[in-house]
Amino acid sequence: NCVAQENILVIHEGSAADEPDDNVDGGYIDFNFTVPVFKLKSIGIMDVEIGSEGNDIQFFDSSSSVIATETIIGLGDNTWQSVEPPFESTTGLITQIRVWFTTSGAVTN
Repeated sequence: NCVAQENILVIHEGSAADEPDDNVDGGYIDFNFTVPVFKLKSIGIMDVEIGSEGNDIQFFDSSSSVIATETIIGLGDNTWQSVEPPFESTTGLITQIRVWFTTSGAVTN
């Protein structure tokens, strides 16, 4: 990755006084929509460890049911990828997105 990614979201593994550092144990970041959507253009993902499994993006409807899951591929330190959900919701509107990391990782644009 040779292009600076600004304003990324990480699951921090230190105190508030520490420099930002993505948590080696992973975790999840939720995005909740007050106005539901049918489709997302893309989600920027970076710094997911090579060979790590179980990293994914889950899409939920208004009844909190998972309507789709997209796998995140671990490409390694300082890598960036655009995950483009290959669907448009036909069963219901998307009200929440959960980005799961089993290791370190970050969400960007």
